[in-house]
Amino acid sequence: MKLATCHSSLIKKLGNFFCLLSFFVLPLPPKKRSEEQRVIKERIVLFSYHIPSYEHSLALLFTFTFKMKKDITQKALFYFMQYGFKTFTMDDLANSLGISKKTLYEQFASKNDLVEAALDYALEMSCHQVDKFVSGKGFVIENVFRNQKEVQNLFNLSSSKPIWELKKYFPKTYERMDIEFTKSDALFIDKLLEKGWEEGLFRKDINVSFFKVFYTNVQRLRTFSDTFDEREFPFWDTIYTLMEYFFRMIVNEKGLQELEKTLKEVKASD
Repeated sequence: MKLATCHSSLIKKLGNFFCLLSFFVLPLPPKKRSEEQRVIKERIVLFSYHIPSYEHSLALLFTFTFKMKKDITQKALFYFMQYGFKTFTMDDLANSLGISKKTLYEQFASKNDLVEAALDYALEMSCHQVDKFVSGKGFVIENVFRNQKEVQNLFNLSSSKPIWELKKYFPKTYERMDIEFTKSDALFIDKLLEKGWEEGLFRKDINVSFFKVFYTNVQRLRTFSDTFDEREFPFWDTIYTLMEYFFRMIVNEKGLQELEKTLKEVKASD
């Protein structure tokens, strides 16, 4: 009897949960609000009839909670990168998602927790996919420039302000990010050189240890400081210029021809 009551209570809670979640994952016809609510209730009822067990109920609740949390994390990262980790508030995020702050804080106990989750997602999308960054149909130089364009579109980062805010207001998170990106940069250089040597594009006498330190620190100059005034050196223009100079340091004659070809294609696509 207690199990049945617990199961019934869970179904009710799950129904209420779906009422909220439907605005994220269930497409509704463009009708009046009352009609939308009716459709949602019908879907909840239909869903409840298809739950065979308490365990299944828990599994579904976990699945949809996980999806909701992931959706919030992805959207939060997008807005943080656009407006700043401090500037864009939890109120702003709740309003953008069309949910209450209470619901948002049920998923993330604090903004710091959300920033940590957003960072983990960013690392998953970039640092942990180094192999993909140097891969593609063309030569490695072309692949790196093309994949960098995808990163630009993915993270919506248009200035160094978000990273500056992360460093100032979330120092522990920034420190962890810096460590992870340093590891990622070293791995990227290893993969890049391996591919470039295999394709006969890079010099054989490169000081790998020096180049790793040089690459990492110059990247930080662009991303984490005011070295390049963005009024004179726009953020992404500077990123691509640095990439060009990095390659010019290590290419041989064949690689230089491939680099010049890629740069022309990049400029033509802008």
